[in-house]
Parts: sequence; C-alpha cells; structure tokens
Amino acid sequence: MPLGVLADRRSAVRKLAGNLDTNDISDADLDKIIDIHDNEVQVATNRTDWNSNSFEWPSLLKASDLLSSAEIADGIPTQAAQGKPDQQRIAARDILRAINRVGSEQGQGITNPTFFTL
Repeated sequence: MPLGVLADRRSAVRKLAGNLDTNDISDADLDKIIDIHDNEVQVATNRTDWNSNSFEWPSLLKASDLLSSAEIADGIPTQAAQGKPDQQRIAARDILRAINRVGSEQGQGITNPTFFTL
C-alpha cells in the first residue's frame, strides 16, 4: 500500500532521479516504482500501520523516495544523477536504521529489522 499520495511525491522523486519529466518516465510507471519501495520500507521497519500522524512519517517518505529515485536513475542515467543512486540507497538505509532504532527504544518490538541489499 502506498505511503501518502503518490501524485504529491512524483516531483520529488523525479528531481532526485535527475530532473526527469513525463517523457522520461510516465506517472503510471513512477507510481509503480514508488509503491514497490513504499512496501520495502514497510517490510524493513516491520510495520504496515504507518500514517501521516506517525512521528517518522516524513523520514519514511524520504527513504522510499530515495530508493525509488535510485532505481529510476539506474535505469535512466542522466548527467544530473550521475553517481547518486548508491548515495541515495545508503541514505535510505541509514534513515530506516534510525527509524528502527527509535522504534525499538520505544518498545515497538522491532528487534530484528529486515534490510535489503540496497
């Protein structure tokens, strides 16, 4: 399930991926990629009940957007995104680790977070 409104996140992901427009990647394809990485964030945090009232909400969206843009930049390399996909994956992984650390400190039971090879 997508985190947030996909239409609101498209421009951020496009910008992170190298200022791509709809000629480079359609809204429908972009939405699919964002949805995949939203699900990845939910698995990595071991929670599916995130919502906009969650303290971590902006960080969750940022992690997913970074993962989405990295995937897109790998498939559509641009000068603006050169070298960024690996940095974006590392940043997303760091965000998810921080969220999991805070969650476990608050007793939310995240004792064995799942991390993908990003």
